[in-house]
Amino acid sequence: MYVNPLRPIIIIISCFLFLGTSNIHSQTPEWSLPFSITDSLTDNHNPHIAVYEQGNYSTGGIVFWEREFNDSTTAVWMRNLSYMSPEEEVFYQEGIHFRNLHFFQYYDYDTLFAIFYEANINGNFDIYMSKYSEDGNITDPQYVLGGEGDDVDMNVLQYEFVGWQVDGAIKVAGFVWPNSFTEAVTIDSLGCLNPSFGANTIVYEKTINDSSRIYYAMYDYSLGWSEAIEFFSTGHNTSLEFVGANDPPFSYNTFFWENYNGTEWRIYGADLNDLEIMDTEIVSDEPLFPDPIFIDLPVTEPQYVLISYLTFSKEENGAREIFANNGWGGNLLDYHNISNHDAIDTRPYIEVGGSHYKIYIYDIWERYINGHWQLMASRLDLPVSVDENAPLNNANNLGLYPNPFSEQLNIQFSTLLDSDARVTIYNSSGIMVRSFNAGNNKHLAWDRNDDKGNPVPPGIYLLEITSGNVRSTGKVIVTN
Repeated sequence: MYVNPLRPIIIIISCFLFLGTSNIHSQTPEWSLPFSITDSLTDNHNPHIAVYEQGNYSTGGIVFWEREFNDSTTAVWMRNLSYMSPEEEVFYQEGIHFRNLHFFQYYDYDTLFAIFYEANINGNFDIYMSKYSEDGNITDPQYVLGGEGDDVDMNVLQYEFVGWQVDGAIKVAGFVWPNSFTEAVTIDSLGCLNPSFGANTIVYEKTINDSSRIYYAMYDYSLGWSEAIEFFSTGHNTSLEFVGANDPPFSYNTFFWENYNGTEWRIYGADLNDLEIMDTEIVSDEPLFPDPIFIDLPVTEPQYVLISYLTFSKEENGAREIFANNGWGGNLLDYHNISNHDAIDTRPYIEVGGSHYKIYIYDIWERYINGHWQLMASRLDLPVSVDENAPLNNANNLGLYPNPFSEQLNIQFSTLLDSDARVTIYNSSGIMVRSFNAGNNKHLAWDRNDDKGNPVPPGIYLLEITSGNVRSTGKVIVTN
């Protein structure tokens, strides 16, 4: 496959801030000094942040991780990153492994999000689910997917799919509101592991003749999953992670991975929409463990914050360190040592937390110190403030029903709207999918279609109705 030598630069340095009017202010951020998430007296691994929404635009973050007690027991612990609450045990049972946590935002009465994880409660590893409520309670493990053999390498796509590996086969099941799944489909049946989801896309590693290759399959709502296609076959490929964005130059199907060619590890990226490979030119003689993120959040129409980050582990001055770019006007090739310690720092994980007006980016990694693995973190504060003199005010004076819905959403207002009132609908990544004039009606309907007349996929959507100096917002769930 031919790679345009200029393409990596064109694509990878995109870390922009787009502002539509003057009532948004920002400043260049810096990574904070490292701080500890866990103690250094136990072995802690695999952090994951659950980002939830509470209120019109606010988001919060709770970090979960695995605490390994011995070869037969792994517990799950957590703490709230907003105010750095004390460490708290979530799941523990002697002789049981709880591991590999992933999350759905989940709107069911007071539930903030659903937790998916692997556990060997019944002997083999299966996939379980619990719910986290607004009062901090977590429900007991509920078996949801599995069977004979160990169901592992689980990954999720928000409100759509759960994928995993069992006996070298990649399985996918669709999520059906509120607690069930479609029958599992086999994407590939031999030598496969580590699936990762993009937009209606799954990529995974497949071992052939001692070479770990990259394969992918696409999902069509009418036809189902396509046949698996080989994408990259050179060397050993691992650490596949999608960026989770949908703005040029990225798409929901942009992902990064690392490749070992026998002498060095190198980070690559690709967009499955155009099948072109991007070489970051980041290399190392040890695994880099790259993790990307791209944030696209609406602040006030039509303004967006678009920021991209890439973190990885690499040796510098004789020590294993954590590197990340600053984003926000910088680029992915302008990375910085953010751990700066003589211990082994490895396996970074990057995720968003905070609010739409005070965005936090956390880079969390594992540090080997005192004979144990401690979780360390650095944080970027991205202030995005709204001018207090701006005329736009919030007013939640609308009803949305049924919610969840599958075909039509009824929108009812408690007050008469201005003649120029407008309804704008965003998906969970902040991308506008539909906009139409509301007139001065008190009753409207959304037929689930986007601006092109195509049904939107299942997921969470934000409705924004502007009328004069009043803005009303609400969240709805689209189901199959």
